[in-house]
Amino acid sequence: MIEGFTPRRAHDRRPHLVAVVAFDGVVLGDLSTACEVFSLARRNDGRSAYDVRVCSESVDVESMHIALRVPWRLSSLTQADTVIVPGVNDLTRPLPAAAELGRRHPSIDVDPNVLYVDNGRVLTSAGAAAGFDLCIHMVRRDLGADIAASVARLAVMPLERAGGQAQFIEHAPPSEAPGAMTPLLTWMEQNLSRELPLPVIARRAAMSTRTLSRRFREQLGATPAAWLAHARVRRAQRLLETTDLAIEQLAAEVGFGSAAVMREHFGIVVGTNPVSYRRAFSRVGRVQNEGPKLKGAR
Repeated sequence: MIEGFTPRRAHDRRPHLVAVVAFDGVVLGDLSTACEVFSLARRNDGRSAYDVRVCSESVDVESMHIALRVPWRLSSLTQADTVIVPGVNDLTRPLPAAAELGRRHPSIDVDPNVLYVDNGRVLTSAGAAAGFDLCIHMVRRDLGADIAASVARLAVMPLERAGGQAQFIEHAPPSEAPGAMTPLLTWMEQNLSRELPLPVIARRAAMSTRTLSRRFREQLGATPAAWLAHARVRRAQRLLETTDLAIEQLAAEVGFGSAAVMREHFGIVVGTNPVSYRRAFSRVGRVQNEGPKLKGAR
Protein backbone atom coordinates (compact mmCIF):
# COMPACT_ATOMS: atom_id res chain seq x y z
CA MET A 1 0.00 0.00 0.00
CA ILE A 2 2.90 2.37 0.69
CA GLU A 3 5.57 0.70 -1.45
CA GLY A 4 7.94 3.28 -2.90
CA PHE A 5 7.06 5.85 -0.23
CA THR A 6 9.77 8.52 0.15
CA PRO A 7 9.34 11.14 2.89
CA ARG A 8 9.27 14.73 1.75
CA ARG A 9 11.94 17.03 3.15
CA ALA A 10 10.64 19.06 6.09
CA HIS A 11 10.43 22.86 5.56
CA ASP A 12 10.05 25.46 8.28
CA ARG A 13 7.40 27.38 6.32
CA ARG A 14 4.79 24.65 6.42
CA PRO A 15 3.70 22.05 8.99
CA HIS A 16 5.13 18.56 9.00
CA LEU A 17 2.62 16.43 7.05
CA VAL A 18 1.38 13.34 8.90
CA ALA A 19 -0.72 10.89 6.87
CA VAL A 20 -2.81 8.43 8.93
CA VAL A 21 -3.94 5.43 6.88
CA ALA A 22 -7.53 4.22 7.33
CA PHE A 23 -8.74 0.84 6.05
CA ASP A 24 -11.56 -1.62 6.70
CA GLY A 25 -11.16 -3.07 10.19
CA VAL A 26 -8.96 -0.22 11.43
CA VAL A 27 -8.71 0.17 15.21
CA LEU A 28 -10.45 3.46 15.89
CA GLY A 29 -8.45 4.11 19.05
CA ASP A 30 -5.18 3.87 17.16
CA LEU A 31 -6.42 6.11 14.38
CA SER A 32 -7.91 8.74 16.68
CA THR A 33 -4.86 8.78 18.98
CA ALA A 34 -2.53 9.75 16.16
CA CYS A 35 -4.95 12.42 14.94
CA GLU A 36 -5.39 13.84 18.45
CA VAL A 37 -1.75 13.91 19.50
CA PHE A 38 -0.32 15.46 16.35
CA SER A 39 -3.20 17.95 16.03
CA LEU A 40 -2.56 19.23 19.58
CA ALA A 41 1.11 20.02 18.96
CA ARG A 42 1.83 23.73 18.60
CA ARG A 43 5.13 25.46 18.02
CA ASN A 44 6.28 28.18 20.39
CA ASP A 45 4.77 30.85 18.13
CA GLY A 46 1.35 29.14 18.26
CA ARG A 47 1.45 27.64 14.77
CA SER A 48 0.34 24.05 14.23
CA ALA A 49 3.38 21.83 14.10
CA TYR A 50 1.67 19.13 12.00
CA ASP A 51 -0.80 18.92 9.14
CA VAL A 52 -2.74 15.70 9.86
CA ARG A 53 -4.56 13.93 7.03
CA VAL A 54 -6.57 10.71 7.27
CA CYS A 55 -6.15 8.80 4.01
CA SER A 56 -7.73 5.69 2.51
CA GLU A 57 -8.10 3.85 -0.77
CA SER A 58 -11.77 4.79 -1.04
CA VAL A 59 -14.10 7.34 0.56
CA ASP A 60 -15.91 4.84 2.79
CA VAL A 61 -14.15 2.76 5.44
CA GLU A 62 -15.83 0.23 7.74
CA SER A 63 -14.51 -0.13 11.28
CA MET A 64 -15.83 -2.58 13.87
CA HIS A 65 -18.55 -0.26 15.16
CA ILE A 66 -18.90 2.66 12.76
CA ALA A 67 -18.45 3.68 9.14
CA LEU A 68 -16.08 6.49 8.25
CA ARG A 69 -16.01 8.91 5.34
CA VAL A 70 -12.34 9.65 4.73
CA PRO A 71 -11.41 12.97 3.07
CA TRP A 72 -7.98 12.10 1.61
CA ARG A 73 -6.82 9.35 -0.78
CA LEU A 74 -3.66 7.26 -0.62
CA SER A 75 -1.97 9.61 -3.08
CA SER A 76 -1.35 11.89 -0.09
CA LEU A 77 1.22 9.39 1.16
CA THR A 78 3.65 10.49 -1.53
CA GLN A 79 3.61 14.00 -0.02
CA ALA A 80 3.83 12.93 3.62
CA ASP A 81 6.76 13.41 5.97
CA THR A 82 5.40 10.71 8.30
CA VAL A 83 2.99 7.84 7.59
CA ILE A 84 1.02 6.30 10.48
CA VAL A 85 -0.45 2.81 9.96
CA PRO A 86 -2.91 2.01 12.81
CA GLY A 87 -3.67 -1.49 14.01
CA VAL A 88 -6.31 -3.79 12.61
CA ASN A 89 -8.88 -5.37 14.92
CA ASP A 90 -7.98 -9.02 14.39
CA LEU A 91 -4.30 -8.45 15.27
CA THR A 92 -4.25 -5.80 17.97
CA ARG A 93 -4.60 -7.90 21.11
CA PRO A 94 -2.67 -8.26 24.37
CA LEU A 95 0.64 -10.16 24.52
CA PRO A 96 -0.44 -13.41 22.75
CA ALA A 97 -0.68 -11.40 19.51
CA ALA A 98 3.07 -10.74 19.73
CA ALA A 99 3.82 -14.44 19.40
CA GLU A 100 1.43 -14.69 16.44
CA LEU A 101 3.05 -11.68 14.79
CA GLY A 102 6.47 -13.26 15.19
CA ARG A 103 5.18 -16.55 13.75
CA ARG A 104 3.70 -14.86 10.68
CA HIS A 105 6.80 -12.73 10.08
CA PRO A 106 9.86 -14.70 11.24
CA SER A 107 12.29 -12.22 9.69
CA ILE A 108 11.43 -9.50 12.22
CA ASP A 109 12.24 -9.31 15.93
CA VAL A 110 9.13 -8.91 18.10
CA ASP A 111 9.67 -7.66 21.67
CA PRO A 112 6.50 -8.16 23.77
CA ASN A 113 8.00 -6.42 26.81
CA VAL A 114 8.16 -2.79 25.61
CA LEU A 115 5.57 -0.15 24.76
CA TYR A 116 7.24 0.85 21.51
CA VAL A 117 10.42 0.48 19.46
CA ASP A 118 12.21 3.31 17.62
CA ASN A 119 14.46 2.02 14.86
CA GLY A 120 15.04 5.43 13.30
CA ARG A 121 12.84 5.64 10.21
CA VAL A 122 10.51 2.82 11.29
CA LEU A 123 8.75 3.02 14.66
CA THR A 124 6.29 0.45 16.01
CA SER A 125 4.18 0.15 19.15
CA ALA A 126 2.04 -2.31 21.03
CA GLY A 127 -1.71 -1.84 20.86
CA ALA A 128 -4.11 0.42 22.76
CA ALA A 129 -2.51 3.12 24.94
CA ALA A 130 1.02 2.30 23.76
CA GLY A 131 0.17 4.13 20.53
CA PHE A 132 -0.18 7.32 22.56
CA ASP A 133 3.25 6.78 24.10
CA LEU A 134 4.78 6.34 20.66
CA CYS A 135 3.11 9.46 19.25
CA ILE A 136 4.30 11.54 22.22
CA HIS A 137 7.79 10.11 21.70
CA MET A 138 7.67 11.26 18.06
CA VAL A 139 6.53 14.75 19.05
CA ARG A 140 9.35 14.95 21.54
CA ARG A 141 11.88 13.80 18.95
CA ASP A 142 10.61 16.43 16.49
CA LEU A 143 9.89 19.38 18.78
CA GLY A 144 11.46 18.79 22.19
CA ALA A 145 10.42 17.95 25.72
CA ASP A 146 8.40 21.07 26.51
CA ILE A 147 5.99 20.73 23.59
CA ALA A 148 5.66 16.96 24.09
CA ALA A 149 4.80 17.50 27.76
CA SER A 150 2.27 20.18 26.81
CA VAL A 151 0.56 17.81 24.35
CA ALA A 152 0.39 15.05 26.96
CA ARG A 153 -1.11 17.46 29.47
CA LEU A 154 -3.74 18.68 26.97
CA ALA A 155 -4.63 15.07 26.19
CA VAL A 156 -4.96 14.38 29.95
CA MET A 157 -2.51 11.50 29.75
CA PRO A 158 0.42 10.61 32.04
CA LEU A 159 3.90 11.89 31.26
CA GLU A 160 5.76 9.01 32.90
CA ARG A 161 5.23 6.19 30.35
CA ALA A 162 7.76 6.07 27.54
CA GLY A 163 8.83 2.69 26.25
CA GLY A 164 9.74 1.66 29.78
CA GLN A 165 11.37 5.04 30.55
CA ALA A 166 10.04 8.05 32.45
CA GLN A 167 11.20 10.65 29.93
CA PHE A 168 8.37 13.16 30.09
CA ILE A 169 8.82 14.87 33.44
CA GLU A 170 7.59 18.42 33.70
CA HIS A 171 7.61 21.08 36.40
CA ALA A 172 4.27 22.89 36.49
CA PRO A 173 4.55 26.66 36.95
CA PRO A 174 4.71 27.51 40.66
CA SER A 175 1.33 28.30 42.15
CA GLU A 176 0.42 31.95 42.58
CA ALA A 177 -1.93 31.18 45.48
CA PRO A 178 -1.47 33.22 48.68
CA GLY A 179 1.35 31.82 50.79
CA ALA A 180 2.86 29.83 47.91
CA MET A 181 6.64 29.72 47.60
CA THR A 182 6.75 31.15 44.08
CA PRO A 183 9.59 33.63 44.70
CA LEU A 184 11.70 30.94 46.38
CA LEU A 185 11.14 28.38 43.62
CA THR A 186 11.95 30.96 40.98
CA TRP A 187 15.16 31.85 42.82
CA MET A 188 16.10 28.16 43.05
CA GLU A 189 15.47 27.67 39.32
CA GLN A 190 17.68 30.70 38.58
CA ASN A 191 20.51 29.41 40.79
CA LEU A 192 20.66 25.71 39.94
CA SER A 193 24.39 25.92 39.17
CA ARG A 194 25.11 26.95 42.78
CA GLU A 195 25.40 24.65 45.77
CA LEU A 196 22.02 24.90 47.49
CA PRO A 197 22.08 22.97 50.76
CA LEU A 198 18.98 23.12 52.93
CA PRO A 199 20.29 25.86 55.28
CA VAL A 200 21.01 28.16 52.32
CA ILE A 201 17.49 27.65 50.90
CA ALA A 202 15.94 28.13 54.35
CA ARG A 203 17.88 31.36 54.88
CA ARG A 204 16.66 32.67 51.52
CA ALA A 205 13.08 31.79 52.51
CA ALA A 206 13.52 33.33 55.98
CA MET A 207 12.39 30.05 57.57
CA SER A 208 13.89 27.38 59.76
CA THR A 209 14.99 24.23 57.95
CA ARG A 210 12.20 22.30 59.67
CA THR A 211 9.51 24.81 58.59
CA LEU A 212 10.88 24.91 55.05
CA SER A 213 10.78 21.12 54.74
CA ARG A 214 7.22 21.04 56.05
CA ARG A 215 6.10 23.75 53.59
CA PHE A 216 7.67 21.86 50.68
CA ARG A 217 5.87 18.66 51.63
CA GLU A 218 2.55 20.47 52.09
CA GLN A 219 2.67 22.58 48.92
CA LEU A 220 4.81 20.53 46.54
CA GLY A 221 4.65 16.97 47.85
CA ALA A 222 8.43 16.61 47.92
CA THR A 223 11.45 17.51 50.00
CA PRO A 224 13.54 20.53 48.95
CA ALA A 225 16.36 18.18 47.88
CA ALA A 226 14.05 16.04 45.73
CA TRP A 227 12.46 19.09 44.09
CA LEU A 228 15.91 20.54 43.41
CA ALA A 229 17.16 17.28 41.87
CA HIS A 230 14.14 17.14 39.54
CA ALA A 231 14.66 20.79 38.56
CA ARG A 232 18.29 20.07 37.73
CA VAL A 233 17.39 17.00 35.69
CA ARG A 234 14.81 19.06 33.82
CA ARG A 235 17.42 21.71 33.02
CA ALA A 236 19.85 18.98 31.97
CA GLN A 237 17.25 17.57 29.56
CA ARG A 238 16.85 20.96 27.91
CA LEU A 239 20.61 21.45 27.56
CA LEU A 240 21.08 17.94 26.19
CA GLU A 241 18.43 18.67 23.56
CA THR A 242 19.59 22.16 22.59
CA THR A 243 23.39 22.38 23.15
CA ASP A 244 26.53 20.38 22.49
CA LEU A 245 28.06 21.05 25.92
CA ALA A 246 30.32 18.25 27.13
CA ILE A 247 28.68 16.08 29.78
CA GLU A 248 31.03 17.23 32.58
CA GLN A 249 30.43 20.89 31.69
CA LEU A 250 26.70 20.34 31.48
CA ALA A 251 26.66 18.63 34.90
CA ALA A 252 28.38 21.65 36.43
CA GLU A 253 26.01 24.02 34.64
CA VAL A 254 22.94 22.43 36.23
CA GLY A 255 24.51 22.11 39.68
CA PHE A 256 25.25 18.39 39.97
CA GLY A 257 28.97 18.96 40.38
CA SER A 258 30.10 15.89 38.43
CA ALA A 259 28.95 13.75 35.56
CA ALA A 260 28.71 10.73 37.86
CA VAL A 261 26.26 12.49 40.19
CA MET A 262 24.21 13.71 37.24
CA ARG A 263 24.08 10.21 35.73
CA GLU A 264 22.76 8.83 39.00
CA HIS A 265 19.92 11.38 39.33
CA PHE A 266 19.20 11.35 35.58
CA GLY A 267 18.82 7.58 35.62
CA ILE A 268 16.43 7.67 38.56
CA VAL A 269 14.19 10.38 37.08
CA VAL A 270 14.43 9.74 33.33
CA GLY A 271 15.26 6.05 33.13
CA THR A 272 18.28 6.33 30.85
CA ASN A 273 21.71 7.99 30.87
CA PRO A 274 22.48 11.50 29.56
CA VAL A 275 24.49 10.33 26.54
CA SER A 276 21.72 8.00 25.33
CA TYR A 277 19.15 10.72 25.94
CA ARG A 278 21.16 13.20 23.86
CA ARG A 279 21.54 10.73 21.01
CA ALA A 280 17.78 10.25 20.94
CA PHE A 281 16.62 13.84 21.37
CA SER A 282 19.38 16.28 20.40
CA ARG A 283 18.28 18.97 17.96
CA VAL A 284 21.73 20.41 17.22
CA GLY A 285 22.98 17.90 14.65
CA ARG A 286 25.21 14.93 15.26
CA VAL A 287 26.44 14.58 18.81
CA GLN A 288 30.19 14.85 19.29
CA ASN A 289 31.97 11.85 20.73
CA GLU A 290 31.56 12.06 24.49
CA GLY A 291 34.65 9.92 25.13
CA PRO A 292 34.99 6.26 26.02
CA LYS A 293 32.00 4.48 27.52
CA LEU A 294 32.13 3.62 31.17
CA LYS A 295 31.82 -0.05 32.00
CA GLY A 296 28.15 -0.89 32.27
CA ALA A 297 26.99 2.28 30.45
CA ARG A 298 24.39 1.82 27.75
